[in-house]
Formats: sequence, C-alpha cells, structure tokens
Amino acid sequence: MSISVRQRFEDILLLLKQDRKFQIITVVVLIFFMWGMFGSNPPRRYGQTQQVVDAGSSGMGEHEAYEDLVRSIGTDINELRLDVQKNREIIQYNQENLQSYEKKTAEIFKKVIERIGDIEAGIQNTSAGVGTEIVDIDGDSLDGIDEPGLEPWGDIKTAEVAPPEELERDRIAIIGAGDSVGVKLLAGVNAPTDGTPYPVVFRLDGNVEGPDGSALPLGEARLIAAAQGSLSDQRALFRLTSLNIRYPNGAKKVLDVDGWIVGEDGIRGMEGILVDPLGKVLLGSLVSGAIQGAGQGFAQGQVRTQFQNGGGVFSQVEGDQLAGFALGRGLGRAGQDWSKIIQERSKQLVPHVKVLSGRNGTAIFSKNIEIPGLFESLEGGEFAFVSLD
Repeated sequence: MSISVRQRFEDILLLLKQDRKFQIITVVVLIFFMWGMFGSNPPRRYGQTQQVVDAGSSGMGEHEAYEDLVRSIGTDINELRLDVQKNREIIQYNQENLQSYEKKTAEIFKKVIERIGDIEAGIQNTSAGVGTEIVDIDGDSLDGIDEPGLEPWGDIKTAEVAPPEELERDRIAIIGAGDSVGVKLLAGVNAPTDGTPYPVVFRLDGNVEGPDGSALPLGEARLIAAAQGSLSDQRALFRLTSLNIRYPNGAKKVLDVDGWIVGEDGIRGMEGILVDPLGKVLLGSLVSGAIQGAGQGFAQGQVRTQFQNGGGVFSQVEGDQLAGFALGRGLGRAGQDWSKIIQERSKQLVPHVKVLSGRNGTAIFSKNIEIPGLFESLEGGEFAFVSLD
C-alpha cells in the first residue's frame, strides 16, 4: 500500500513538471487555498492595536476612553485659541502700520499743496507789481532781487523778447520709387543662364524723371548692375545695385540702389545673342562615336573565325593582319576616351546671352534714394556737370 501511494506521488510530480495545464490548475488551487486561510481575516490598520478587555473590566475601559477624548478636545481648543490670538495680533499690527502710512501720506500731500499755493501766490503778486516776499520751495527768502547787479521781477513784464530764429531745413534730393532715367551700356557682357550675376556699368544719359514732369540732374553718373541670362527668351536681365555720383563742386557719393533695366523694345532686359554649346557637344559626340565604331569594325574585320566540327568557334588573327587589328583597336579606344572628355567638358559649359556695348536702355528705380547736399552744390555755381564725350 505504501509503494502504491509513493508511486502515485511520483506520478503527480512528473505530471507537474511536464504538463502545462496541470501546472496552471495547481497554481490556481494553491491561490484559493491561501485566500481561504488568510483572506477572510480583517486587515490590521497601522497605528492601531487590538485591546482585549475582560468582561469584568469593561466599565474601566469606557471611562478611560472618555477621559482621553476630553483631553484631546481640550488640547485642540487651546491650540485654536492660540492661533486666534496670533491672528488678532497680526491684524492689529497691520492696522497700526496702515494708519501710520496714511498719516504720513496725508502730511506729504498737505505740504506739497501748501508749497504749490505759495508759489502761485508769489507769481500773482509779481505779475501785479506788488512787493511781497517770495520764498522758494525750501522756504528760503528771495528778497535779494533789489541788490545791485540783479534785475527785479517787474522788468520781466516789459522786457522785449527776441523772436526765435528760424531753423534752416536741409533740402535733400530724392529719387523716388518708379523714377526713370536713360542709360547707355558701357561694357558688353556674356550673361550666364545658370543664375551667376555678372557686373556691368551703365552711364546716365539725361536727368532722372519723376512724376508731373519733375527732373533731377545727376550728370553722367555711373550705374552698376548685375546681369543674368534668360534661356527662355534669350535676354539679359539687369538688377541695379550702386549709383556713383559726382557733385558739381567735385565731391563724390556712392549710394545703394535697387531697380531694373528696360531695353529698346520696352521689355525688361535687353535682347541678346544666345550662345549655347549644345551643338558643339553633340557634334563632338558624333565624331567620337564614329571614330570608336570605325576602329572597332576595322579591328573586327582583321579577325578570322573558324567553326570546328564539334560546334565550337575558333577566332584568330593572322600575322599579316596584326597591324590592322592593332590600328582598329587603337582608334576605338581613342574614340571612347574622346567621348568621355566631351562628356566631362559639357558639364562645365554654360549657355549665355551675349549683349554688346553701346546699347541704350532705361533704368527704373524700385526704392526711394536720398541724395544729401546735391541742391546746395547745384546752387553754388562754382562747378558744373562735365560730359566726357
């Protein structure tokens, strides 16, 4: 019988090790068993202890609990009284400070009002010619106005006050947004179409014209612009950057400007000649490809091909054909290298629009520009704008 029980126990252990479901069932059974033993007991609260009171001493326990409750309530009441007393003292202290501040503020305002009244009374007496003692704000007497070297207050009324001098306002010449001037291109340009700006120089041909027929003379000032080519319409576009002016008295001034150039046809930019290296690149590629193909074909023509009985192919070059084969291979390699060089060089070639010098156009300004001292220099008459033509 003991051997049978032991065998069953070993079977259960083996089943517990190998069977997953049996393991889960065993764990659930253990959890319910532990909950049944310990879960039904009420939880013990921290800070509280269970007191076992004998039935014969129940009256003594209730009396002690009542006395503890009374002592606790009394302690809380005493603490509340102390807090109320402290709050009353703080409120009383704040009220006293507030009353003190109010008194000080009232005294300050009273003194200020009295000083203002004394000053007003002194001014009225002075304007009426009444000789009264005038005191300043600090209470010092000002009776010394009759001393030698000091003018009395009464003379102020009859003194002649000179009128203020008129301030001379500086007149500044202004080039407004939208003003235009005729220009002439002094140096030609090859404006690239990749967005790289190339500098150009224009010369002013005439006065800067504004609204209502206004004109501002600037002589033959120089206008600096940045040129860029446009591949779509084959025009060179210009953006104004600087204006170099020589005043009639010899002085010079360089100003930052902004605007654009309109060509002879009234369209923004100037029409030019498009120089595109694409044709040269295609022609070079065609020639290099022809040389490469001719060389390879010539070399292939020098090779003799023989078919064997087993189906194999045998190629060889005879001794008298070696020179032709080598020449063909060399031409093919030269054509291939030339094609690579053309491809690399084509990446560096940028189309550009060529505009020759001497072209006429119109510069239009897009922002206001102040030119100080121009009017004064023009009115001097010592020098004048001189043409270099």
